[in-house]
Amino acid sequence: MVFNMNFDSYKSIIRDLLDDYRYNHSLCVAEEAKRLAILYNEDVENAYLAGLLHDITKNFTIDEHL
Repeated sequence: MVFNMNFDSYKSIIRDLLDDYRYNHSLCVAEEAKRLAILYNEDVENAYLAGLLHDITKNFTIDEHL
């Protein structure tokens, strides 16, 4: 599967969906995922994207999740 790796675009999306704490947390998780991907010779871009988006719906209501 090929993803659009325009991380600025994804950051803009999560910036609008997350509070300040969760947004900064997601940026930190993305950096750590990248570091681990390098360490374990895995796909760095996919790891970064997964870390960046892992909490994308964290601030959604139960109804929004459904």
